[in-house]
Amino acid sequence: MFVIEPGQTLQHGLSMVKVVRVVGTQVVLQNLATLEERFAAADALYDEYIARRLIPVSPTKGASDPILLPYERSSFSMFGTDISEAARRHAFSLFKYITELRSLGYRCLRPTPILKLDFARLKQHLRSESEELVDLTLPTVYKWSCVYDKAQGDYRALIPDYSQRGAPGLGRRIPTETVEAIREVFRDLRQNGKKKIRVFDVMFDVQSQLQSRVPAEQVSLFRPSRSTVERMVKAEFSAYEVCVRNKGLAHAQKKYRSHFPRDAAMRPLEVVEFDDKDTRTFLIDELTNLPMGRAYVTPGVDQFASRCLGMSMSHRQRSTSSALDAFRSCMLPKGPVMRQAGLRLEVDDAFGPPGIAIFDNALYFHASALETAIREAGNSMCAWAKPYTPTEKSVVENFNGELVEYLLSELPGFGGEKKERNQIKDGIETATMGLTQFRNILFHWAYNVHPNKPRENGQTPAQRWASQMRHTRARLPANLDQFDAYFAHSHTVQLRPEGIRFLGLIYQSETLANLRRRLGSNAKVVFRYQSEGSLSRIFVLDPISQKYFTVPSAHPEYTARITLYQHRLIRKMARERMINNPALPDLLRARQELQSLICQSRLSVKRHERIWANNALPDSGRSAPVEKTIELVSEVEYQVGQIAEVVLESTDESWDIPEDF
Repeated sequence: MFVIEPGQTLQHGLSMVKVVRVVGTQVVLQNLATLEERFAAADALYDEYIARRLIPVSPTKGASDPILLPYERSSFSMFGTDISEAARRHAFSLFKYITELRSLGYRCLRPTPILKLDFARLKQHLRSESEELVDLTLPTVYKWSCVYDKAQGDYRALIPDYSQRGAPGLGRRIPTETVEAIREVFRDLRQNGKKKIRVFDVMFDVQSQLQSRVPAEQVSLFRPSRSTVERMVKAEFSAYEVCVRNKGLAHAQKKYRSHFPRDAAMRPLEVVEFDDKDTRTFLIDELTNLPMGRAYVTPGVDQFASRCLGMSMSHRQRSTSSALDAFRSCMLPKGPVMRQAGLRLEVDDAFGPPGIAIFDNALYFHASALETAIREAGNSMCAWAKPYTPTEKSVVENFNGELVEYLLSELPGFGGEKKERNQIKDGIETATMGLTQFRNILFHWAYNVHPNKPRENGQTPAQRWASQMRHTRARLPANLDQFDAYFAHSHTVQLRPEGIRFLGLIYQSETLANLRRRLGSNAKVVFRYQSEGSLSRIFVLDPISQKYFTVPSAHPEYTARITLYQHRLIRKMARERMINNPALPDLLRARQELQSLICQSRLSVKRHERIWANNALPDSGRSAPVEKTIELVSEVEYQVGQIAEVVLESTDESWDIPEDF
């Protein structure tokens, strides 16, 4: 992993550059050969990275750390310089003890026998690493953790005189008479267990208590505000108790039910939820304009920010490959994908490896494949939602609900909800969108419209993401070839003199030949292939270095843009002609016949034949050719366009990075 942050060294062609600083969406790069500095847009660097032309040379500290904590970046400086050294050390020690205990899985730090043992081991380990930490007891840490949580994670709460340092709480105190009146009302609510707890009723009871405690002309001076009463009610009664009093025990148990302990995400990229969704939107073949089936989508939504980080969308049914594709999309920037589709990303890009990925409960073999790929690709963990329990993935379920309500229901070809069977015919008859057009509309809504919609707390998903990610940069895979290999299917085969033979195809390279010389003539190797991608290459695992390297096909004229499903159809057509071991000419002839059969099936009057034909087509060969549009411009606009099309040579001042001023 690596991060585009100060200190990161990058290679682009023959140029070696170093990231000096990051200013908003601009990155200042320094040419290591000439020591010249230039500005480059972060989106341009992401484009070059996705195109495999920008390669990280040395990872920075932020990329090597699994979690980039604030105290690892700034240590004592995060608490300012206007306090004493003893207060700063005390606050820093509290912050580190609380953070480390929370990372072990403890949400409440109330002293327990098990927590005392873990705290003793943790304190011994931390104090052996750093002598700056103060020796604190567990009750002290627990007391300050309550203050820290009440301040909603503001680390200044760990400093004495918190309210005098610009934090909440600075202002006049509540009069003693008002506090006593409120406490008397709370005692009445405790004694009467059937009375509802509502802020309006509490304010009315407090005013009645004040009328008996202070003169009538001074009641208005002692009357508390609604926000004060609401804050004190929340501090006195839990949300569950208020729900039981106001709406009943059954409603409270349903609302606050928990099937097994699973803490909610406290920051972005801790938990990402995935869910398969049938859009119920019928599409047409972009070449024949005939209905071909529905679109399916698998979004990945960050649990903390409620923001879509990536998705997998196609006309095929959901599978393990679609789940892995959605996870892969969450880890890579969306800007290059949007610009390739002719769209513009209107908010800051959101991506990165999640800590926990929650999927629907799957079969053992599918679950094993998901766990292996996700662990290797992002060092992440898989979690499985309980069947028939949408509250296990409430964030992504809410995203899917808004997707249907605000987007899909307004599109042509929508076949209604899952229970409405009578609208399927209307959806087929009104279908006018192809797969490419539907993908562009979906990406624009998921990455531009939905992140800017305010949520219940008044913040948009983009604002919640930016508020927590402003001090850190998202990590990216250092080698995209290795990254692609993690999401491919694994297979074991014996090495042959001609290389690797897989389903009648031969793969060979000089690196593979050298590996056979080192391992022996009868050695077996593990390789990976893409089930829905091109068979033009495979990824072979070097058992010595435990890294994958790419091996190309020995017949690129055949394997170019051929998927595994198409290759099996071609071999089946060859076997029907009594050719059990087809050679390259036989495969090429069968490929041509398959192409003719697909073209005929795309024009068939039977919808299931058109669906089969589109399933046999790769995504890259589905769209109709795009005609270049003619645009009328003025003479000045034409001259500006000609200047914008000028591209610097790669040898210009030894720079090879796209520049943006």
